[in-house]
Amino acid sequence: MTDDATQGGTASDPNWLQPTLFFVQNAQTRSFGATQPGNTTFSLSLDPVTCGTGASAVVTFTQPDSHDFNVTSTTHTGICKGTVSGAGASVTVWFSNTQAGGNINGKRRVTH
Repeated sequence: MTDDATQGGTASDPNWLQPTLFFVQNAQTRSFGATQPGNTTFSLSLDPVTCGTGASAVVTFTQPDSHDFNVTSTTHTGICKGTVSGAGASVTVWFSNTQAGGNINGKRRVTH
């Protein structure tokens, strides 16, 4: 999905019209995989400024193999920026943790 008006987003959101995984409860897991011609090994890094770290993290993740990721929401709401890196290329993916709706950055978010 992308962050847009139907998801409760606004043009001032950092993830506006960008690929976003939405979470609506604590300990909810969403999975995704990466592909790139000629490459089978990828990494995911979470931005510590937008994602938090340790006990304040918005999401956590595990990587069961070289190209799949399982991202899990925590009790902390926020919009988190992640970067998936492959062979000489990277892409940004966003994680929106709303805990069943409510406000993030002063804006109302819908549930899914």
